[in-house]
Amino acid sequence: MQIKTSVFCLCILALNIMIGYGQESPDLKLIGTYFKQADSLCACDNGKLWGITLNGPIMLVNPENRLIIANRQDNAKQFAEKSGLFLGKLPVSINIANTSLDWSGEKWTMVMLNALPQDDPYSRNKLLIHESWHRMQDQIGIPAVTSFNTHLDDLKGIILLKLEFLALKNALISNPVPEKKKHLENALIIKKYRQLLFPGNNENAFERHEGMAEYTGPSYGFLFEQLNLACPDKIRQGKTL
Repeated sequence: MQIKTSVFCLCILALNIMIGYGQESPDLKLIGTYFKQADSLCACDNGKLWGITLNGPIMLVNPENRLIIANRQDNAKQFAEKSGLFLGKLPVSINIANTSLDWSGEKWTMVMLNALPQDDPYSRNKLLIHESWHRMQDQIGIPAVTSFNTHLDDLKGIILLKLEFLALKNALISNPVPEKKKHLENALIIKKYRQLLFPGNNENAFERHEGMAEYTGPSYGFLFEQLNLACPDKIRQGKTL
């Protein structure tokens, strides 16, 4: 009797969720392929890039109605299962963003549903992996930080940042190794001068926090393109490898 009551409550929850979100229901089959493609990339990497797998709990949130579509049930079993996915509603006390968050005693990845392009799998997977990296970054040894770098909006800060980028660009396009080293040294000198000019910044820490996620996303995105050539049926259908 208790089991029947629990199943009935979950059915009512799922019905209320779908009714509360209007006539236009999310394409759960399509969203399911998003999760499976991300799982495939994580399985293919298998921890080679960072020493740990980025596979884990992900919730996609519709900003218009706060609908959660998750790839798994949460620890508190708050979600209603539908078509192999898990639906819920994000409380108004939690901001909707592309980020990581603590949910039911576990670290989750949150991504805004409208930020995932349907027709651009490279960009879609890049964003999912980027935010999944943020979920795991503490285990990698790169703590999350808030940027204290408003000087980069200052005219001097902008000029010095662009000069650093120019030196790095010259290092990339130059050929002899000594010339590359010279441009790299120039970039480091400019960066050090800028940081001394604006004390209290945390450029280096924030570069690690956001820069490593930016590096990881395209790395997995490139992996998707390679797999798409090697085994298109599995990737396009969202099958795990």
